[in-house]
Amino acid sequence: MIIAALTSNGRQEISLTEQGPDLSGRERGLAIRESVDLGAQEVIFDLYGVETVSPSFADELFGKLSVQANRPAGLKIANAASDVAQVIQFAVRERQRGGSPA
Repeated sequence: MIIAALTSNGRQEISLTEQGPDLSGRERGLAIRESVDLGAQEVIFDLYGVETVSPSFADELFGKLSVQANRPAGLKIANAASDVAQVIQFAVRERQRGGSPA
């Protein structure tokens, strides 16, 4: 279950905690990306408790969302371990350069 509440101020918070400590696969990334409210002013992904993120998951969720034409204005990552944040940053950077990291 993906918790993706949209608040009255246009902020959507998506908790990935219940997805488990290891996030992998394009299918899982796609399912979460499809839960993003494109009308939100800001989307915050809470990665509390997430220990690993595969490059393919990071690209499907964060990379593709970062270049999507109708994406929310603000995308933020909260409570990510440093190695998880590095994988996400790499996926976003590569996708924005026109490539795919995985």
